[in-house]
Amino acid sequence: MTRVINRVSVFFVSACVVCGAYAQDRGPRVDATSKKVRFPASISTLERDQPRLKRLFRWDGRIVAHAGDFFFEIDLAAGKATPIHFVGDREMIALTTAFGRPYAFGKGNYSYVLFFRSEQEGEVSERGWDMLSVPRQEPQRDSYTIAVGSAKCLALLGNKTLKLYDGTAWKTTNYTGDFVPAPDDSFCLLGNELYVGRDRGEFGGALYELDLHSARWRHLNGTAPSEPVVDLRSGPDGSLWIVSGLAHLGLRYGQIARLTNEGVRLVLGVTHDGCSVGNWKHEPSSFSALGFSSRGEPVLLAEELGLLVRQQENWKRLTPDWPGFAYLSSLLIVGEEKFLIGTSDAGLVFVDLRESKETVIRFATSFYEWSEPPGTAGSSRHRKAE
Repeated sequence: MTRVINRVSVFFVSACVVCGAYAQDRGPRVDATSKKVRFPASISTLERDQPRLKRLFRWDGRIVAHAGDFFFEIDLAAGKATPIHFVGDREMIALTTAFGRPYAFGKGNYSYVLFFRSEQEGEVSERGWDMLSVPRQEPQRDSYTIAVGSAKCLALLGNKTLKLYDGTAWKTTNYTGDFVPAPDDSFCLLGNELYVGRDRGEFGGALYELDLHSARWRHLNGTAPSEPVVDLRSGPDGSLWIVSGLAHLGLRYGQIARLTNEGVRLVLGVTHDGCSVGNWKHEPSSFSALGFSSRGEPVLLAEELGLLVRQQENWKRLTPDWPGFAYLSSLLIVGEEKFLIGTSDAGLVFVDLRESKETVIRFATSFYEWSEPPGTAGSSRHRKAE
């Protein structure tokens, strides 16, 4: 099955290239002692054989997952994931939104290109997508792995240089500082400052700030700057929220901090031997990701506890029957009491708390064995918790 994304586009299509994508019903998990049905039950039964998930985000009116070397469009109603790719031999690197329009950043044999929605007199044109070549850096070429946009600019981050596009012209500037961004880093653009979080697991992490005007990197010394930074989010007030988390050799660590004009302020800190900061009345857990409800309340994804929301300075569990530890990586709030949970390497779980339903969405039959023919689409099955 090959499906054209827009009306007339000859550049940009969605297709199952190397794998099938499925929604699966794993069945309930019953606690051996209490006989209580766990929800979401699938979390404890997922097979860790999927491409490693990097990000969950919205783009061009779609829900997109960046897993492995692919970008997948997620259809929650059908419960399936369809890889998005460029026609031809162009490698997709990043999807972002700039100047109010979706952009796709890719690489050909000899150059980088940007695809964007073309407009005529404020309306989307019948051509659908246009292509913009990215000028080469001479005499020294660079490798670009991150693209991020805003209403005023589009930035491409390389190993040595920053390319900035203002809608009419490109500007290339050499970095100042010794930090080199990596494709797996978390990032968040606020105004003219790009924040990049580094997660090296038990080997630590860091938070850096890049000034887009000067291309200068600055290491931000927070409350615990050496801990892995697993997620960066813009809060309802436009401030930066920083999530750190680590689970290693039985130790559990989680931290939420907020960057204000006064510096980094710790909101919540949890360790394996107790809570250090914040009103936390639960067992210790590592943290994975953060989101914000329609009411502006922080919603936390924790590996041992699932979903929690902060209400009046208290953290309330939304998933009290969470089955136990799971390797988690991403969270996207898709509606009232509806959450798309990304695991590290076992696909996605769509949880509807209001209806007590869960749907497992796999990117492939197996990351290790691409056994399904291209174009195979799986069926969607939903389970209602009893």
